[in-house]
Amino acid sequence: GETTFSIFVTTSGNYSVEVSYFGCVETDDVNVNFAELPIVDLGEDIFVCGKVFATLDGTPDNIDDFDEVFYQWFFNGVLIDGATEATLVVTEIGDYTVEVTSPLDCSGSDTISVIISDYTVDLGVDVTLCENASYEIIPVVTGIDPSEATYLWSTGETTFSIVVTTSGNYSVEVSYGECVETDDINVNFRELPIIELGINIIKCADDVVTLNATPSSNVSANFTYTWFYNGGIINNETSSTLDVTEAGIYAVEVNDDGCISTDDIVIEFYANQRCVISQGISPNGDGLNDCLDLLFLDDQLSIVKLSIFNRHGRLVYEQNDYINQWCGQSNNGEVLPTGNYFYVITLQNDPAISGYIYLNK
Repeated sequence: GETTFSIFVTTSGNYSVEVSYFGCVETDDVNVNFAELPIVDLGEDIFVCGKVFATLDGTPDNIDDFDEVFYQWFFNGVLIDGATEATLVVTEIGDYTVEVTSPLDCSGSDTISVIISDYTVDLGVDVTLCENASYEIIPVVTGIDPSEATYLWSTGETTFSIVVTTSGNYSVEVSYGECVETDDINVNFRELPIIELGINIIKCADDVVTLNATPSSNVSANFTYTWFYNGGIINNETSSTLDVTEAGIYAVEVNDDGCISTDDIVIEFYANQRCVISQGISPNGDGLNDCLDLLFLDDQLSIVKLSIFNRHGRLVYEQNDYINQWCGQSNNGEVLPTGNYFYVITLQNDPAISGYIYLNK
């Protein structure tokens, strides 16, 4: 349908023209055939490790559409003499191009780069940390873009880095193309010192309480002690024990080569008048010496039971785990008569204590 002197065509077919001149018409036609080009794809660039050795294949994807094709290989733009086969074995890094030509002199080509992949992976030196901590292992990858590599850790994770919380040897495989580089690291989580100052203590005012912070286990030869009294550091106290004569809150910090454990304890002291066994009680309800108070003794020696006997040797009162329950009554709750009574205090780990007490109604 075009009316120009000439036309451009891009598809195969039969094309004709009518030429008119003062009523005269002449026609002619021509067959135009566009021959198929070889489709060549050498694939992605090749990364090789160490020694270079690879086989390139330039066979066209549409080879079945041709009776025959002709090959010519080039290295860095320079023709390779005698390299006229479909495949080429390469032993040098550089750019390789294949040109494939059909019998109709139609050609297709592709270029591929063969690159030495020279990179390293370093997880760093072995590390030792305290338990209950975590450690992120981050590989240092040099020679390539780390984001273009893939990672496979001994834990099965495929992330760039991993976070670990248990001791062990951890390794990573870093793959780049066909190349794989590995490294490993030992991560050791040391147990914290185990210290126990014990339960809170109540003692008599003249007593000395010795606190012992020696760890029961898991201590190296590099541990140190820091003692605290009511939140402040006690100067010049750096041993595992501390003698206490003042009431307050005591704490200790044990540093085992950077791994730190702490514990604290409350120390109280009775007034001296509460630290003796009373020689008499007067249960008259005035709030003064109404009962036999042995709390101080129980705190120190752990009372198993208190037994009270009358002057005839008959057991009139007995109480297990005694503290201050006897106020002059018998086992059945009756008020005992005024007089002297004999007591026996049975202790958990010490000899029994006995003596006389006067009950004054």
